[in-house]
Amino acid sequence: MKLRTGLLVSLVLALIVSCGVVSFAVVQSARQDARESFARRAPADTAVDAVAMPQAPQAEAAPSLTPFGWFRVVCTDETGAELWTESGPNMVHNEGEQYILQAAFSEEQAVPANFYIGLDARAALAEDDVLTDLSNEHSGDGYARQPVYSSDTAITVALDSGDYKATFAEVTFTASGGTWTTAKNLFVTTVVSGTAGKLIASRALSQDRIVADGESLDVQYWLKISE
Repeated sequence: MKLRTGLLVSLVLALIVSCGVVSFAVVQSARQDARESFARRAPADTAVDAVAMPQAPQAEAAPSLTPFGWFRVVCTDETGAELWTESGPNMVHNEGEQYILQAAFSEEQAVPANFYIGLDARAALAEDDVLTDLSNEHSGDGYARQPVYSSDTAITVALDSGDYKATFAEVTFTASGGTWTTAKNLFVTTVVSGTAGKLIASRALSQDRIVADGESLDVQYWLKISE
């Protein structure tokens, strides 16, 4: 009887241990399956999370004010008959921008008695051009930089399409005594001659222009600062 009881106890203990091992194995297997399933899903989940992440706010572009101008030129013969005309935007040079800001805000620049319009033959224009970059500006035969008085009668400032515009009075060049050197550009400066002033703006003409003896150029310029 004792032997049977001992065998029964042994069998029960073996069964308990076996069930425990099986249960542990089942639990371990389930955990492994869960880990493998998570690993398979992780890249997709991660990608979804990346798409769903809020984007950092973008910095707003600072508003800018752009100075730009316009030349109009009409060439006539000695009888007043129109030979050609052209107009278009110009380039405001870096030192022109500096001059405008310093004259308006810091008083580092004084407003001259006159501004001047001239002609030269630079092969190409650049923003950093200064007066020493002028090329083949004609001398003699009636050529001179033409003045525009710094006054509210010669330069009018008025609202134009939502922005203020400074319009220069028209100036006239007349060749007298000979044909001028080929002109490629018009320019605005602060000095009547030489290179001691500021080069405000320039415009490349649409083609090389020759002003013959007796011919005239009527030139007008305006400058606007716009957003």
